[in-house]
Amino acid sequence: FNFAGKAYAIQGAGAFNVAVNGFNGVQGAGLFNYCGGATSGIQGAGGFNISRGKVKSQFAGGFNLAGDVENNQISGMLNVGKKVEGYQIGLINIADTVSKASFGLINIIRKGYNRVEIGASETFSGNFALKLGVKSFYNIFYLGGQWKNDPMPPGPGESAGKVLNWGLGYGLGTAIPLGARSLLNVEALSIHVNEREIWTPDLHQLNQLRLTWDVRIGSRASIYLGPTANYLL
Repeated sequence: FNFAGKAYAIQGAGAFNVAVNGFNGVQGAGLFNYCGGATSGIQGAGGFNISRGKVKSQFAGGFNLAGDVENNQISGMLNVGKKVEGYQIGLINIADTVSKASFGLINIIRKGYNRVEIGASETFSGNFALKLGVKSFYNIFYLGGQWKNDPMPPGPGESAGKVLNWGLGYGLGTAIPLGARSLLNVEALSIHVNEREIWTPDLHQLNQLRLTWDVRIGSRASIYLGPTANYLL
């Protein structure tokens, strides 16, 4: 391992590197890198990187943790930053702001594109979606359902009842600004549909491509409409 108060060049180790007050070069380690202050350097590790201040870029097999990030954070699991000027790529990405995009299964950007959406469609009469990310790329967590007349004929002495069909899905989307108060949302979703039971174990997948026009009607609200292409597998 390498340990320094402040480093101005390169730290390379099989185990770990520590720069207590910051560094201006490159830290490369098999396990982890730690910087206790601001830096204009790059951290790369097989395990994780931690920078208590600003960093240029971070690359890790596990996770990255930093203050402001001048370029990119790329990891196999988790990226956490404040103001990220470039991209975040990882399973989970967390930031205050991201200038370009965060690509992952879950993206939590405090000053990003975060929406709660409630609507109706031709597939499910009730739809709820949580959208997280930035306008250029966001994740969609979907839940939908509807009560329908039971297709099975009632038994002797029974009246026709209703059954609940519901779906649980995940998707990706992008929002294209059309003006000061409107957006064009292009979204792709895959929804597992459950009919007449709590969970349908067989393959019953509704895949959707959505094109919707979103118009803001207040500081925190908007309405949307548009066509949907459906493919049921």
